[in-house]
Amino acid sequence: MRHKSHSRARGTTTSDGPDDSVEMLTRQGTTSPRYPKQEAARVSNNGALPPDLSYIVNARHGGENYVFSLLTGYCDPLQGSK
Repeated sequence: MRHKSHSRARGTTTSDGPDDSVEMLTRQGTTSPRYPKQEAARVSNNGALPPDLSYIVNARHGGENYVFSLLTGYCDPLQGSK
């Protein structure tokens, strides 16, 4: 399963923040952590390390469905609701 995700990630490109001249960079997709160091991850997440979600599919019964529902379960609120 992880091999497939690595292959898919390598086949994509993604935007990656502006450089010094405020031009958007592109880079090859990866499944590695976004933050190069734990300190940077903690600063960006109120002092906590973000969870390693690479094993979430294996950690839960029906993990594929769980991840799918997380990714697709958000929608715009109904009109008139607060």
